[in-house]
Amino acid sequence: MKDTTLAHLRELTQTLESHKHLFNRHKLRAALQGKLPELPIMKREFNTKRGKALHILNTTNQCFTRFNGAESTLIQKACVVTISAIQELSLDTGTVHEVD
Repeated sequence: MKDTTLAHLRELTQTLESHKHLFNRHKLRAALQGKLPELPIMKREFNTKRGKALHILNTTNQCFTRFNGAESTLIQKACVVTISAIQELSLDTGTVHEVD
């Protein structure tokens, strides 16, 4: 992967699209556009599949909201961590279903 913020955002988008079955499609689309209202995560659900999925959507939304065309190592690192979280959620989930 080329070390640019835009390349990281593209990789995040591709990873989310290849794992879209894990997410509510409307929330995913809004997050990829940077237009998703923050999704609250209850303390008791933070380490659940639902909590992890909501955290991924919130972080994705923040990455796209904050990107203004300039290079940002913060956004790049957030993308890397989020991609890893998506892959982890995919392994945890095992079966194909949508986490709302």
